[in-house]
Amino acid sequence: ATCERALARWEQYRKGTRQLSWLFSIMDSIAKNHRRSTATRRRVHTEMANVTPLFDGERDTLGKIYARDVLSLMTTLDRDQAAALTLVALEGYSYRDAAETLGVPQGTLESRVARARMALGRALEGDAVGDTPRKTQERTAR
Repeated sequence: ATCERALARWEQYRKGTRQLSWLFSIMDSIAKNHRRSTATRRRVHTEMANVTPLFDGERDTLGKIYARDVLSLMTTLDRDQAAALTLVALEGYSYRDAAETLGVPQGTLESRVARARMALGRALEGDAVGDTPRKTQERTAR
């Protein structure tokens, strides 16, 4: 490697410099570069071994199924609740902006979003979307 680099960079050799010293400095530079690159590669390999994969096929597929189920259940929500939840959860509106868009007070919008989330949660657990907690308790008691 030292001879290759010396031949490739022969124009950098200055007359009057001892050739052996020049070759030694090239060899020293190559050795330092090798140690640095080895340490870097070792660090990168260690870091990569500790990283979890960016793509998890099973989790991605289950997430898509879950999202499809949620979107399907949203069609069964009350129209006002669905509109409120869509603006806040899907479109990223702030509660204030969503309330202004729908022309309702912010507290009303927050209640609609909360009720919609609870209804979706119950539906995903197997209850009907229209059920209230009281109706669910009555059905269980029967």
